[in-house]
Amino acid sequence: DQPLLAPPVTASNPLTTEGPLTEETAQQVIQTWLDTKAEAFGSNHAIDQLDKILVDPALSRWVTQAQEAKDRNWYRKFEHSIQADSIRLRQLGPNQARVDARVSESAQHFQGERVVRSQSWNRPNLRVRYDLVRENDQWRIRDMTAR
Repeated sequence: DQPLLAPPVTASNPLTTEGPLTEETAQQVIQTWLDTKAEAFGSNHAIDQLDKILVDPALSRWVTQAQEAKDRNWYRKFEHSIQADSIRLRQLGPNQARVDARVSESAQHFQGERVVRSQSWNRPNLRVRYDLVRENDQWRIRDMTAR
């Protein structure tokens, strides 16, 4: 009387945490943002995914930019990485934190199907400050500044 298939395992959202933000969760938040950015600005223009990791004011700013990309028929192929041991975390309150990280970003800019080299880049050592807030027990990015 054993079931033939095990019930599906539902993974908990790694961005949903109680207690203070950890470096591991901070890195997951940043990686989720980088992956989501690549999708929102990619050829499929998955703009609706941005609200899963961003809140205002960052959300409004990035939705506007991604919609402009779609409307003007351009997209980008991104490659990102977070540099090892670069996460610096400061808890500002129970639901707010500031995270500094070094991020590598390269982008190929396409207009239609043609690569536009003048709009493409490779930035191997960006220093970015992320302001995070916890809403409904999930950490999201409220703002970010490249430094």
